[in-house]
Amino acid sequence: MIQKWNIQDVAGRIDEYVGSKEQAMVEAIFGECVSFAKEAKSSHTYRNYKGELESSVGVVVLKDLNEVKEWKMLSSAGTDPIRGLNDLESVINEIVGKSTLPNGMQLPSIGISGIVFAAAPYAGEVEGNGRKVLNDFSPDSSMILEVLKVAIGK
Repeated sequence: MIQKWNIQDVAGRIDEYVGSKEQAMVEAIFGECVSFAKEAKSSHTYRNYKGELESSVGVVVLKDLNEVKEWKMLSSAGTDPIRGLNDLESVINEIVGKSTLPNGMQLPSIGISGIVFAAAPYAGEVEGNGRKVLNDFSPDSSMILEVLKVAIGK
């Protein structure tokens, strides 16, 4: 009997298969987060005077607490959208590699996480005053599960 395979080939194929499924999952989570962020940017109910709040809406996808994908969209509206991007970069630096978000929420230390946030320091106050910033645009859990099932081919 002649062995027609070796363990390194099998391990390589398994790694390639798992890696492609993982990448599909990252892309699916990233896509949902970007859709959510775009909806929040285009359908908010606050006045975008300076452009800072709208420009500070961002997305980061983490795998095992390390950054996998980052997305930014510069808003040309308002007088100072670059401040929003500076807020966004600051918050991303506060998130990546940490197990706790700035609001105290715990992140899973293992696995893939998608985070959509409004980084402007006054975003919570705006939302607390009854204006739509992020909360009203969140997809329900059944929609997220369907997207992930498609991503992993089930």
